[in-house]
Amino acid sequence: MKAQEALKFLARQGKFTYKVFLITPTNFAKILKQYRGLKKEVGKALEELKIELATEVEGKKIKTQAEFARLAEEAPITKIVAVILRHAVEGKASDIHIEPTKKQLRIRFRLLGELYSSIFLPFKIHPAVVARIKILSNIRIDESRIPQDGRFSTIINDEQIDFRVSTFPTTLGEKVAIRVLDPSVGLKGFEELGLTKRNI
Repeated sequence: MKAQEALKFLARQGKFTYKVFLITPTNFAKILKQYRGLKKEVGKALEELKIELATEVEGKKIKTQAEFARLAEEAPITKIVAVILRHAVEGKASDIHIEPTKKQLRIRFRLLGELYSSIFLPFKIHPAVVARIKILSNIRIDESRIPQDGRFSTIINDEQIDFRVSTFPTTLGEKVAIRVLDPSVGLKGFEELGLTKRNI
């Protein structure tokens, strides 16, 4: 009971909702390990990005698509996207959702059929992260008003992994959904894809 009260208190303070899931200790340990590793690696890249941006001309703001594309090709943003992709593959996630919220950029992985928030990034890097994924997927960077689809492949842990990408316009900016097509995982069941018998 005390644990439930603590959860309700944290939800009120943080102004978020929560769900309770029944998972095995093994899966819990896997999710916790993945979150800690992802947060640490992305944190290092964000520090590099802060230092890099501090060298820009004071008062100059990045506004154009060309400037976002330039930033997307630089090391910190490239590293952030690469780390997100690698952790998704290593954690056996079937999908990655990159979603802008009012104050942050939310990264969610679909694990065992459920979407879990994996990490929150500064909102200001949202355009550069989206631009990097568009560049990889050969999607138009200068188009953000309509949905777009693309795909790309990369080598992760000596395996070629395919990613199918979809972008969608929202009131807060573009949302990106990435399907992870890992050949080592094999065919997924309906529940792993987030479907239940009611959906079929």
